[in-house]
Amino acid sequence: MKLLLVFIFLFPVIVVGKVDEFAFRELHVFFQKADHNHDRYLDKQELGQFVDRFMKRLPGIINGVQASKDAIEGGKVLSDELFNRFDKDKDGKLSFRGSLLRKSEATNFSNMLEKVLINLVHEISNKRPPFPEVNPFASDGRKKRNADTPPTISS
Repeated sequence: MKLLLVFIFLFPVIVVGKVDEFAFRELHVFFQKADHNHDRYLDKQELGQFVDRFMKRLPGIINGVQASKDAIEGGKVLSDELFNRFDKDKDGKLSFRGSLLRKSEATNFSNMLEKVLINLVHEISNKRPPFPEVNPFASDGRKKRNADTPPTISS
């Protein structure tokens, strides 16, 4: 019975290669635990450790993708660049403190970074990225927008 349940939950990941909600949640927990010194800020050292753990765990959750040393280093480079873009006050930290009305800057960062890293390992593994709409580094002249930002309505 347990084997059947495991098969039912893992079959969509194995066959389709997409990220199911449970797997994505497990990966997100890595980010929530990234604040190792418990100061409620994410710094660059903690970010590097998070990316390392996250990238090494991906092949165990998403079938058919690999996380080579080059993929991990590429993930660290992308995460550093994205971190710099999210660090508005340039203090080298992102706050985990949010409110009922808005998510913390660290949470907004993680929502974007997790998708970027998942797309990266898919592209390296010659698979279709599960989040094609997420490309914070697009330089094709189109307006870049955060995945959490609703599109603007022009009149």
